Amino acid sequence: MKGLVSLAVVLCLSVAVTAQSQNLLQNATFNSGITPWFSGTFSTADALGLANSGSIQGTNAAATGFTFESLVSECFPVVGGKVYERRFDYRFVASSGVTGNVALTAGWYSNPNCSGFLFVPGTQGTALADGAWHPRSDSALTAPSLAQSANVRLEITKLQAGGSVTANFDNVVFKPAGTCAPLPDVLCLNNSRFQVEANWETASNTGRARVVKLTADTGYLWFFGPDNVEVVIKVLDACSFVGTFWVFAGGLTDQGASITVTDTKTGAVKSYTNVRGVPFAPIQDTNAFATCP
Repeated sequence: MKGLVSLAVVLCLSVAVTAQSQNLLQNATFNSGITPWFSGTFSTADALGLANSGSIQGTNAAATGFTFESLVSECFPVVGGKVYERRFDYRFVASSGVTGNVALTAGWYSNPNCSGFLFVPGTQGTALADGAWHPRSDSALTAPSLAQSANVRLEITKLQAGGSVTANFDNVVFKPAGTCAPLPDVLCLNNSRFQVEANWETASNTGRARVVKLTADTGYLWFFGPDNVEVVIKVLDACSFVGTFWVFAGGLTDQGASITVTDTKTGAVKSYTNVRGVPFAPIQDTNAFATCP
């Protein structure tokens, strides 16, 4: 049983809200080309399979091993000593045939407009070269005390001589720690303090839920198509009278669902699960987050 309420009905009840993204990057979902990124090419392959969207692609064809190719973003201001978080989706082209790795790192600069180069921190993590899309969140980075600007570098590392490594990147985020940056699969609620993400499961497939924001506190999830609403969710501020934030959700599905709500200010996390084959039971968690104010 999939969603039974049409998108049109939900939208006519919604209130338009202008979301303020905490992502410091422009065109991080590559919906229409790669501008203002300075290198790489546009690919119609999208990490979430969304129409009218794509990704940025690069190739490392260096003759020697342990080399990297960087896809560089525009310059943006940063605050020295501040902590920044990063995440991205990636995939290796399955036919690459060469061992490689990918990473999101930053170039730090002592002056505005990315002049006065300081350094680029080392990369980390291990990539899966299976041709499928994978989400990745590397550890946070702290801006050097002298930093006033930065750019993001999507690195494609080739670990052996010969051949080439091609990779795609999508849904790239570089944001101040303790903030929420909305993405097609990340919903930011209640003054963008709370981050909502979800995965779904059927008898034959799994995936990440796509999200749509309705009001400052409320949004919905869809699994199979944008006109098929599966879950409506909201996070309410009840600090003034009971000292907690509330999470309420209603499901229009009996598919498997795992919902994660994160208080980005404190790092507290609550998870809610619906078992596949069981009608989604209402969530009315009035003790979700005792993290006021």
